Amino acid sequence: MYCSALQNHCVIRMSTLDERLQNRTYSNWLKVTYGLRCVKDGLCTLTGTVMSQFQREIIEQNAIIAACNNKSCDGKSMKCQGTDKFRCPNHVCDKFMKSIAEEHTNKRNASWENCDVHLWKTHCWEIAKVYMIRGQASTSPATTDCAGLLHLICNCKRFRKKTQIQINTASMVQMAFY
Repeated sequence: MYCSALQNHCVIRMSTLDERLQNRTYSNWLKVTYGLRCVKDGLCTLTGTVMSQFQREIIEQNAIIAACNNKSCDGKSMKCQGTDKFRCPNHVCDKFMKSIAEEHTNKRNASWENCDVHLWKTHCWEIAKVYMIRGQASTSPATTDCAGLLHLICNCKRFRKKTQIQINTASMVQMAFY
């Protein structure tokens, strides 16, 4: 009886899409949502390009030929040992790690556990996830939310060198998510 009454109440209270679009508050919410989508789409292209270039530079500068397949190399051990003490038996992951850490604005906040270290040579987005907040499971810029992309831009010095984005502005937008 209660569920039925509640359903009837919801049906009566729900307005049509046309009525909602006439509501200024609701239409503003839609505009903000659409604006965030446009920002995210633009950031996807930018972040994907910059991270792909960064990955190529690391590979070329360190003459990395093959990806590491050593099971002892993972984000958790990197985080525990730190950039100074971690050593990859194949001398691949530590080279990547040092280059990635050099570009981080705060090395202590690097999210090594976000990424699959073994994919650094083949998937540039695994490098990007080091600069995002913990828990990012995205596989590409398109699957990363706007906040994750803004974290990447704010935490990776590479974006200061390669773009004209004002990091303070990106930080202010990023703070709106929290």
